[in-house]
This record gives sequence, C-alpha cells and structure tokens, in this order.
Amino acid sequence: MYKRNHHIMNFAAAIILAIFFLTGATIAGFGVRTVLQARESAAWPSAQGIIRTSTVTSQRGSKGGTTYKPEVTYSYTVDGAEYTGNLIAYGLKGSSASRSFAQYYDSKYPEGSAIPVAYDPANPQTSVLEPGVSKRAFIMVAFGAIFAVNALMFGLIYWLFTP
Repeated sequence: MYKRNHHIMNFAAAIILAIFFLTGATIAGFGVRTVLQARESAAWPSAQGIIRTSTVTSQRGSKGGTTYKPEVTYSYTVDGAEYTGNLIAYGLKGSSASRSFAQYYDSKYPEGSAIPVAYDPANPQTSVLEPGVSKRAFIMVAFGAIFAVNALMFGLIYWLFTP
C-alpha cells in the first residue's frame, strides 16, 4: 500500500512541476516574442501622427493598493489609410504602483501633439511610439525563466530527497 501511494505522490508532484515549468516557459516565450518585435521595430519607417488621448488610469488592486497605467491613443496615416494605435513601447503594457511613472508618459505625449509613429511596413496597423528594445521588454522573459527554473529546481530537490 505504501508503495502505491508513493507512486501516486510522485506522479502528482511530476504533474504539478510540469505545469509550473510549462507555465514559466510559455511566459518566457511570449517575452522573447516581445523582445524580437521590439528589435524589429527599431528598423520600421515612421509616419507623422497625432496624440488623440493621453490619460493615467488607476485601479484598486485586490490587496488594497492602487496601480497606475499610462494610456495613450494616437492616429497616423500610411499610404492614404488612417490607423489608430495605443502601444507606447514594447514591454510597457502593464501598470505600476508609481503614479509618477504613468504621469511621465501622460506628460510626454499630451493630447493634440504631433509625434512620429513607427509602423510595421508589412502590417501598417501595427505601430509603436518608442521603437526598439528597452529594459522593460525583458521583464516577461526574466519572470518566465525564473518561474521555469524554480520548477526544475524543486523537481530536482524532490527527486534527490524522496526515497
């Protein structure tokens, strides 16, 4: 009976660790895709654009804290077709506990201002205000890799210290 329960526990632990590893690897994969897109955007052409809206939104977190997010929408024209975008920079999609962080982008891109907009020439509706790779673009890669490596480490520890 002990041996059967032991096998069930090992199987359950393996499934849980595999789920954690795959989750981390998936997050890291999305992060790598973001970094590659950011890298490609550095070579994109730009078009003249106009900031349509620029605001800071706040949201109350489940633990009582408040997070802030810069939200900017802009329009630009490519080959006579008008497009709308909202991506400031690759890796800058989330919110922050720092209100000044979000306000920085709100003041950097005031409504009505003319700005260059980098766009993907193969897909002009894909655009970004700050092309290229920034440190923030690596956040998902790092988070996913840490998550996956921790799953591997716990798996190794479990394997080494269970009879």
